[in-house]
Amino acid sequence: VEVNLGLGTTSVNDIAVAPNNPNESVIATGAISSHPSFLDGGNNSGVTTSVGGAIYKSINGGETWQQTYPLGGNTLVYEGGVLYAATYYGVIKSYNFGSTWSQVSSFQNMVVTTLAVTHNGSTIFVGVATPNQVQILRSTDGGSTYSTVFSLNAEFSTVSQIIVNPSNSSQMWALIYQGYVAAPNLFTSQDGGATWSTVNDSSIGVTFPVFYCSGCYGGSIAEAPQYITYAPSNGSVMYIAGPGYVYKSVDGGKHFYNLASGFYAAGVGQDNRVVSVDPANDSTVYVGSDQGLIVTHDGGRTWESFGTISSSLLYSVAVSGSRIFTVAQDWAPIFSNNSGETWYEISSGSEEGWAAVDPYNSSVVLVVSSIVADPDVEVSNNGGLTFFRASVNESGFANPVKPPLGVAFSNGSQHMIY
Repeated sequence: VEVNLGLGTTSVNDIAVAPNNPNESVIATGAISSHPSFLDGGNNSGVTTSVGGAIYKSINGGETWQQTYPLGGNTLVYEGGVLYAATYYGVIKSYNFGSTWSQVSSFQNMVVTTLAVTHNGSTIFVGVATPNQVQILRSTDGGSTYSTVFSLNAEFSTVSQIIVNPSNSSQMWALIYQGYVAAPNLFTSQDGGATWSTVNDSSIGVTFPVFYCSGCYGGSIAEAPQYITYAPSNGSVMYIAGPGYVYKSVDGGKHFYNLASGFYAAGVGQDNRVVSVDPANDSTVYVGSDQGLIVTHDGGRTWESFGTISSSLLYSVAVSGSRIFTVAQDWAPIFSNNSGETWYEISSGSEEGWAAVDPYNSSVVLVVSSIVADPDVEVSNNGGLTFFRASVNESGFANPVKPPLGVAFSNGSQHMIY
């Protein structure tokens, strides 16, 4: 865990590194807001979109950060020497790699969830969401005007990705994320995004489990795809990742085969969220999951784990002096007493959670972790040196109890918020 000065949030949604200067980088961040709450709806769909945040730039390899735009977003795209960003309500661009920004497009009554740019910025695609519908909008005049090229009536959904074949810009894919719901999720265009068609997952070799769930939205849980990508230097190579699988195609998405056996041998790779292909060597591929980070250097035949818990998904970080407290997905909460040089664990594995230090009394630390809906509250009265498990009265809460959203302190008393 590295503490970076200047950031107003730890929710980083995307990062761009200057192609000619690795010390120069830009991040788009998000922060929780109630404005687009229709994207979740409290129905356990698994789909959430945060708004707020900001865009930050670092010129010293991430040691310090400076805010350069007061609203964050989900996507950064570098095209034709220009850096584009999808803020939650529009599109902006920068000619000096994120030092200053100018407005390209703005949208009302909808939330922008992703962005793609082609033809040196003359063609722009945005994914947008309203309470009951997702759309892909296309501009062929650099963002001055847009037309709707794709529309899907689907509650609690987002256009999470729009990707363009790096070897042929007429070929595009889109991922419509609808939570853990068995529904159309992959779409493709063969005419530069003018028209879109549904991809039959099984016909291209992509299958994923679907489980019956009486209390879930749609009556089932589907381990639907979470991420799609082309190899940056080879449009014939594609990857599709999701919980328990990574599929690879070497013919531009016509057929896929599963790489699961290789990365399971590395000990992680269960809840896969993102795939990154080395632009200089498409045999080197990184897969990020809730459980950690793995890499292959031979195109997916064998995989290696980075072997560190700190590379897994962290839900929250709390700091008191040299002590750092975190809650990690699928691992026990991990702490450090020496500013991150070494780490140790307490309690058991968690699915979600929160860590907080009492701002009125730094000797009091609360760590709330849960396995889906069973809160485990660990309390320290000596600044995190030792912890004891607190008793929590769950009567009066919803059944099943939802995982905690956070911890609030007031005048020395602690309150858990569900």
